[in-house]
Amino acid sequence: MVLALHALAKSGADLQLHSVLDERAAGFMALGLSRACSGPVLLSCTSGSAGAHYLPAIIEASHAHIPLIALTADRPPELQGRGAPQTIDQSSLFGVHVRHTICLEPPEADSPIPRLAGRRAIECAMGANTGPVHINAQYRKPLWHPLAPATVDVGDAPAFKRPPLHLPDSEIQALSDRLMQAKRGLFVWGPDPDPALDPTQVLRLSSHLGWPILATPTSPARFRANGQGHIITASDAFLRSPHIAQALAPDLVIQLGGTPSSNALRALVGAAPDVVAIDPRGVWRDPEHSLKTLLCADPEPIAHTLCSLLPARETHTWLAQWTAQEQRATQALSEACRDGWWSGSITRGVLDALPTGALLNTASSMPIRDLDGFGRGRRNALHTTSSRGVNGIDGAVATTIGLARAWSSGPVAALMGDLTFLHDHSSLLLARDLKQPVVVIVIDNGGGGIFSHLPISAHEDAFEPWFLTPHSVDIPSLCTGAGVACTQVSTMASLHAALREALDQSRLTVLHLPIDREDDLKRHRLAWTEAQRS
Repeated sequence: MVLALHALAKSGADLQLHSVLDERAAGFMALGLSRACSGPVLLSCTSGSAGAHYLPAIIEASHAHIPLIALTADRPPELQGRGAPQTIDQSSLFGVHVRHTICLEPPEADSPIPRLAGRRAIECAMGANTGPVHINAQYRKPLWHPLAPATVDVGDAPAFKRPPLHLPDSEIQALSDRLMQAKRGLFVWGPDPDPALDPTQVLRLSSHLGWPILATPTSPARFRANGQGHIITASDAFLRSPHIAQALAPDLVIQLGGTPSSNALRALVGAAPDVVAIDPRGVWRDPEHSLKTLLCADPEPIAHTLCSLLPARETHTWLAQWTAQEQRATQALSEACRDGWWSGSITRGVLDALPTGALLNTASSMPIRDLDGFGRGRRNALHTTSSRGVNGIDGAVATTIGLARAWSSGPVAALMGDLTFLHDHSSLLLARDLKQPVVVIVIDNGGGGIFSHLPISAHEDAFEPWFLTPHSVDIPSLCTGAGVACTQVSTMASLHAALREALDQSRLTVLHLPIDREDDLKRHRLAWTEAQRS
């Protein structure tokens, strides 16, 4: 299989090869590559259990709509079920988590099947419901012969970018009527898999209607609005108050992107009498069972058309309620982050230090929630991403390195906790030949600090060993062993200095930030309490 890719690269195809020792790390690195380039990435491995290590990345790709193509080598039919080494049933290795599975029999001379299979795989991976595809290719010995052709004919590659999906005029008019009748409407923009998506038209519609946009940290509106639209950044904090949530209850919600990480925001959407989701993949995202209508289309052309159909709102009393609460809450959060060494102030410090065009990858545990709760808007554009397909902490280091290898607009940074980092520390080996600045910021609270915010933290004997899972790993020594530079940081001034230095290096740098877990918990609670004062 590797020789087939080598031949494909020599054929003149626009293909860049990466050699990764660990298939699990390779899967997540491919996930990052695909996120950054918005195109399909090919994974290739040998037979047996090797392909099974792709499964966590395949699952994330499936739910986050990332186009991966897993190409697994397999043994021929006569060896199946006979105890042959490195031979398992691979025909449905990834089950329901791939859009399509293509099984190829051992090749014969001049067979056109591989080319047709490759075209079909790309079409399925890049279709309306973008996601992973599996090609399982059986081979007989000899797997290579010195007289075999060194190149392959790739033919004409299919187009990777699909055209925008539009709604029929009748559905646009019906949506326009609903928006016209709504008095208290708002947009909720959840995580989006495309870090380069242009939010301009939705921002313009927000201004046109005088409706707020509750933008999650990995939506394209949160840190790339450039003063457009009515972006609300502190809703996770102030909507924790039942009184405020009731006062700001909408009568119509337009839902874009994936499911938000904020429980308070999901509860607000769940209580709304009318919720419309606009999703080009046609995915029903409705954990609160409140969604009334799903429109399978791209939001940009819909927003553009609605701006021409709907009159601009002259009075914005509804918007004024949101902006007043936003101002009070953001001031309280800023005060809470002004001093102290805790994850809220650290998140603010990282955001302030990253330059225009940077890409920030945030782990799906406490860091994504801190980015939501304490990540105020920026004047300079920042691209953000997170593995929010299934919200796992898997492969955060490998995904970040994959993002860096395909991102050309600026440096790449990652924000993660200690357990997330330790879960994927072996992926530090992927960074040996990096030629661009990449910084991994590890907030170390000595375990799974996110569980301190849950009722289980009161359990007298189960919490610490089974949920907090404290560790005694020396993270700087671990990095040194992998040949990666690591700087320990303990103040905000030293964080800014360390970030500036790391962003000036053409390599991976780990910043290790130990914090006090109990102090961090107290500061979170105090910040949320102050943000809820009306």
